[in-house]
Amino acid sequence: MIRRIRTCAAAVVVIGLRYVGPPLAAKEAKAGHAAIGIERRADRVDRISRGENYIGDVVTEDAEDVVGSDCLRASQGFAVVAEDDVVTFHASMSLDRSKQSDTSHIEHIVDQSLPWHHVRQLLVPESTMSHLGVTEEITRPRLGELPEDVASASECLRATDLVLGATGHAAVDYRFVVQHAPVVFDARNATSEFDTENVIRLGVE
Repeated sequence: MIRRIRTCAAAVVVIGLRYVGPPLAAKEAKAGHAAIGIERRADRVDRISRGENYIGDVVTEDAEDVVGSDCLRASQGFAVVAEDDVVTFHASMSLDRSKQSDTSHIEHIVDQSLPWHHVRQLLVPESTMSHLGVTEEITRPRLGELPEDVASASECLRATDLVLGATGHAAVDYRFVVQHAPVVFDARNATSEFDTENVIRLGVE
């Protein structure tokens, strides 16, 4: 997977084609990746499939080119997630009547895509509330339901150049990560109990 990402030969799925999704999908497709956009609204899927641009951040000619060359396609179904190396979603959240964050969109995306995820994928979950950790709180427990494949996980870690630890969530087994990854850059001080040479902590010389 790492080799395919570096050589722009990875299959990338972008879930959510409202505002952020289309420019990202078009950018990845233009770089050479096989990009697939997932969107529950049929009109947006149809417009993407025709190479039509409805977002100001996407150049119309670029959209036409990547669709015409089969580098970008769109779907309403989530089964295509199983085909991809990188999965990213960009969900918007609003406030409900009680002025609490309405996370139903994120929950829908995660629940629909979960059956198709596998351990060799890179998952990048984002939303308008990511800076508050809401996206991670919803996504992380559900990922724990994935079938455990320790051999594949350790193999993937050993193949990386560096693992960036951007969460302190208890569901992450940092002992396992530190044991198998060549270098771990810890940005959340989640590895303080491990005194090994392959761990670099943010703000610690």
